[in-house]
Amino acid sequence: MLYTAKGGVRAPDLVDESFLMTKYGVPGGRAYADLAVMRGDTSDGLPGVAGIGEQTAAGLLAEFGTLAAIRRAVANGDPRIKGARRTRLEAAHDYLDVAPKVVDVALDVEVPGDLVTALPDGVAQPDRFADFAARYDLGGSAERLSAALTR
Repeated sequence: MLYTAKGGVRAPDLVDESFLMTKYGVPGGRAYADLAVMRGDTSDGLPGVAGIGEQTAAGLLAEFGTLAAIRRAVANGDPRIKGARRTRLEAAHDYLDVAPKVVDVALDVEVPGDLVTALPDGVAQPDRFADFAARYDLGGSAERLSAALTR
């Protein structure tokens, strides 16, 4: 994964499973996606589960393994999830039904090895990009991408 928070689009950090384990306490892949769903991710438009932050989400994943297992534990009355955590996860039922679809990515896409150094110098078809951004309500994200590519 390319992490642009520190270096931006032009100088992203390469994130692997050891980075995710160190930073978030999760082994990567699906576990990171489950963490993002629970704690929220404003860059993806995910509000998260109210009252469940990064540490709580990571702790739940460490104990149960996956968001699906956490949800089964809540549904089955597992006594390890109680009080406010249970209430918050129950209240987020509808959100948790759909949010993983937003976070899921295609895992079968071939990524060229020189991707980091092969970034374009601008948007190739600005009008089409603007139409795409408007159609999917990408707003500021599309504007930031376009600005970063033209620097």
